[in-house]
Amino acid sequence: MIERDGAGGQSSECVNPSEATAYEVECPGPSDGAGAKSPSQCRMVMVPAKSLSNIWFFALLGWVCVMSFAGLLGGAEFEPTDCWVAQTAREMRDSGKWLIPVFSGETRMQKSPGPYWAVMLAAWLRGTPIDEAAARAPNAIAGVIMVGVIFWLTRRIAGDRAAVFAGFASSASVLLLYWTHRGASDFGLATLITVSLAALWVATADEKLGVKRGMLWVLGYFAAGLGMLYKMPMPLALIGLPAFVYILITRRWSAFLSGWHLVGVFAFLLPWLPWAIAAMLSEPAALAKWKVEFLDRFTGDLPNVEGQRNLPW
Repeated sequence: MIERDGAGGQSSECVNPSEATAYEVECPGPSDGAGAKSPSQCRMVMVPAKSLSNIWFFALLGWVCVMSFAGLLGGAEFEPTDCWVAQTAREMRDSGKWLIPVFSGETRMQKSPGPYWAVMLAAWLRGTPIDEAAARAPNAIAGVIMVGVIFWLTRRIAGDRAAVFAGFASSASVLLLYWTHRGASDFGLATLITVSLAALWVATADEKLGVKRGMLWVLGYFAAGLGMLYKMPMPLALIGLPAFVYILITRRWSAFLSGWHLVGVFAFLLPWLPWAIAAMLSEPAALAKWKVEFLDRFTGDLPNVEGQRNLPW
């Protein structure tokens, strides 16, 4: 927008309308004897409204907290997958064996322990046994993070106004309300994937060279590593493949030359690799069980996957 001075002329200053939503009256000239400004010396100027955007952001987070945490002890009954997470966490906590997931007294190596640890942590922070609220709390927190990341990413792409709209639109989603009151691990994984992809994209495409860019890359890798701890090996495909295709299409090969990626690889391995090694040392059949769960389930060799043998691969 081009500002106009008091005489109707145009000044050389411009303000991006997407970054400004408020007006101020500016009177730069000298005052008269009574201290008043002449109207001809004043002009309307558009001013940046970052502080207003921040107010909207915190209002949004407050609203999402209310929606996500309301009724964690009530609501719809758990589905079987919710019960698996809650019961596995309960048995791990009661037995004191936090390394290997256990369900109904049997080792449950099909899943990595992130969701169970999150439920146990929620119960410990609340000072209560593992109940419905403890099982739902990790997904309630994930809902707040999800909406916050949507706001942040939209703000980087399209500005403040679009970010406010996208944030409140996502917070009003029926699926968000549904998943924040579930105990299954899927929504936590989806949130970590969202954080990872958003951080990797901003660092690669929308951030200048420097420490901040490197830290965003590390955040992307670390969120992917937490996703592996939550439900491995899904992030390898759901984060690695889209990231590689993006680099391939945009030809941003120079992004791989940064030494920050070495730090990022360490950050990726840190959340889950120590557990995987400890699990293999503690459970000799861990690799065989992971093969059945991850590889045979994909190929259709897992017997309980009905109809999957008819898939092309």
